[in-house]
Amino acid sequence: MTRVVFLGRLAKEDVTKRLQSISDVDLFVSEDMDEILRELPGAEVFVTADVRGDDSKRLADVMHAKDCKVRWVQCLSAGYEGLVRHGFPKHIPLTTQGGAVSPAVAEHAFALMLGLLRRVPESVLAKTRGEWDRSFSTTTSALEGRTLVLIGFGNIGKEVAKRARAFDMQVIGVTRSGKADALADEMHKLDKLHEVLARADVIVVTAPQNADNHHMIGATELAVCKKEAILVNVSRGGLVDPAALQNALEKGIIAAAGLDVTEPEPLPEGHAMWKCPNLLITPHIAGGGSKRSRGRILNVVSENFELYRAGKSLKNQVNAA
Repeated sequence: MTRVVFLGRLAKEDVTKRLQSISDVDLFVSEDMDEILRELPGAEVFVTADVRGDDSKRLADVMHAKDCKVRWVQCLSAGYEGLVRHGFPKHIPLTTQGGAVSPAVAEHAFALMLGLLRRVPESVLAKTRGEWDRSFSTTTSALEGRTLVLIGFGNIGKEVAKRARAFDMQVIGVTRSGKADALADEMHKLDKLHEVLARADVIVVTAPQNADNHHMIGATELAVCKKEAILVNVSRGGLVDPAALQNALEKGIIAAAGLDVTEPEPLPEGHAMWKCPNLLITPHIAGGGSKRSRGRILNVVSENFELYRAGKSLKNQVNAA
């Protein structure tokens, strides 16, 4: 019997059913971190989405304790920064869902792009006033023929690039390696970031956050952008300096921005960013809404359980084997 603890804050019902369908599983499910931390030391497998805030440190302390019996952690979310922020035990495999939600995140990136360029927020506001307001019609824009700069070219970046082709956009990728990719017209290393940003009509941030790239988009980077450029972040809030972005929007250094992630997150009531002009904010929902994504996540859980019990290498392991 395999003791499994599941922090059910993501796809709770579906993941619970899938775990219950696996033979010889003794399952504990809770959304309460206190309950999870009490049960975790005696578990063999931990299934969870990424954790944030104080829970990250509390979880790390339990995972590092000598009496902790966990032998594998399956992360259900795209990001896992919180799980490793305070150190992750080297002997425990950490696996992810391997880009299962990437298509949905890419679609959301385009929703933000199109919402900003086609001035959808202004139309929504006009509707609430009951006004046929065309005053902003001359300032709408389109994606066709525009240059898209993708910062990060992993699973999400590739899905954004695929969709950009349908909009007849030029795709330029920026990664650490600068390795060529068939989905990009050009690929560049990070040391060329400023040169590439100066050419961008649309900038989409899809890179994972780590200790080296906090606020990688700051005042200096925004200053080299075109005034007509828009910035979209569907990765992690800490990749973009919020004060620099606010200043850039208020002073017209760039035209607009769309954020599905913020720093801090959630963005607190009364925060200055709520009143920032030409800024579209969604509450970290980019990865949701796709039945196919959920199915892919469930399949990864099942497949990895088979591999784990067979003593084989697990899929999508992100730490050293």
